[in-house]
Amino acid sequence: MPVKILELKTFTRDEWLALDKQTLKDQLEILDSEYPLELYTDASRTYSTVRRMKTEKKIGLPINLRSGCAISVETGKAANTMTEDEWEKFYYDLSERLNGDYPGLYKILFSRKRNGKGKNEN
Repeated sequence: MPVKILELKTFTRDEWLALDKQTLKDQLEILDSEYPLELYTDASRTYSTVRRMKTEKKIGLPINLRSGCAISVETGKAANTMTEDEWEKFYYDLSERLNGDYPGLYKILFSRKRNGKGKNEN
């Protein structure tokens, strides 16, 4: 029996919502394994949260299916319960905090020569 190789895919919001349960589960498991949330230190927590949010946005994952790990102090809402505008502002604010507090980690994540996992894309 051939082994099915799973990879993280980009879908539109409607495509995400129309996925069968197994495909959705597979995609979310890949997201969890490739972009885990590391909650050990402030640096790792901020970096992994911004990295995860960046990827969730890039693949078009609807907000209600995104990680709710991060909670806004300003709104009191988990990221996966926010409106689109609230989520975008929250993501921007966290990205700016990462840039201000940990510029090296920010550069790893947002450098055009890196793939977001700290590796060169070559």
